[in-house]
Amino acid sequence: MTILIVDDVPQVVELIRQTILRSGLVSTRAEDVREAHSVNEARLELLRYRPDLMILDEVLPGESPLDLLREPAFFSIPVILISATAQTSSPTDEARQPRVLARLPKWGWGDLDRIAGEIRQLASRTPKKSG
Repeated sequence: MTILIVDDVPQVVELIRQTILRSGLVSTRAEDVREAHSVNEARLELLRYRPDLMILDEVLPGESPLDLLREPAFFSIPVILISATAQTSSPTDEARQPRVLARLPKWGWGDLDRIAGEIRQLASRTPKKSG
């Protein structure tokens, strides 16, 4: 399983990456967990590597990350949205799409457990890529 983590805070990216790699959730190699720190970087990674899952911060500087959810080229990629405001704000129309597996706050160990659970569920439904 390949995963793209999109967040402008390197410590958040690393925390999610280490949670994925150390938990044994999926048999993922370190190079299969990629990262981007802006919408433009994410778009390039999505085009190059077509991950099985994108973990996307709802709030990034510059272009809105939710614009990625509107782009037809990425409609087939499931998404977990993370946000510092996920518990207090109403989800956007984009956040209600069926491919958005969850909308989670990004702070706290319990939230990492929820992200891990969503990844585990997706991994159990995702056919393994050959190669």
